[in-house]
Amino acid sequence: MRQALLIAVDRQFIHDRVYHGLGGVPLSAFDTRLWAHNKAVNYQKMYPYDPAKARQLLDAAGVRPGPDGTRFTMRLLFETAKPEWLPAAQALQRFWQAVGVKVVLEGAERPVILKRVYSDYDFEATLQTYTTLGDPALGIARTYVSESIKRGVTFNNVSQYSNPEIDKLFDEGRDAHTQEARKKHYDRIQEILARDLPVLNLHQQPQFAVANARLQGLWQAANQQWWGSVWMK
Repeated sequence: MRQALLIAVDRQFIHDRVYHGLGGVPLSAFDTRLWAHNKAVNYQKMYPYDPAKARQLLDAAGVRPGPDGTRFTMRLLFETAKPEWLPAAQALQRFWQAVGVKVVLEGAERPVILKRVYSDYDFEATLQTYTTLGDPALGIARTYVSESIKRGVTFNNVSQYSNPEIDKLFDEGRDAHTQEARKKHYDRIQEILARDLPVLNLHQQPQFAVANARLQGLWQAANQQWWGSVWMK
């Protein structure tokens, strides 16, 4: 069913129309800009947009449409403060309803959504953004490992996906002594996640910031601005 839901979504449309061509279309569970990305895994080739095939997969999973054409209904939660998320949610609604999945959009402010998603588990699907923090051990493992299934903790494994092989590989990838050795474990992780799809990766978001050219010492890290070191030229 998860494979069907991914195939039913035109991710290129979301990239072009919702995000205006900024960022990128994900090819695996790891951001393509990360050193650990497995180039042999390509969601666009494995799961190309194909509503007809999505319907076939849903039929094969035993989720057939009723008299009104609806297979099942799910609520999609998203934050209203993020302007791109309403059109993204509406796009998902349209794509999934085209294959018989009725989607009820439920938008709310950030504190409400975080509580419902991470504390109450009161959702069927949700739009969330996770940063890689530059390393799979820091920003990606928390999305998939079993020990990260902790109710009430934000931005963890809220899908409750639990796979002992994935847990072991993330541990080995973290503890290996060279980047080359680490990548072997992360490559295998991406192969497994491409099959299981506990999370449907819809978009790679870029981060943009603007500063006056006279402002010096601002960019001290890939995604952090350290104001204590700033001075004017």
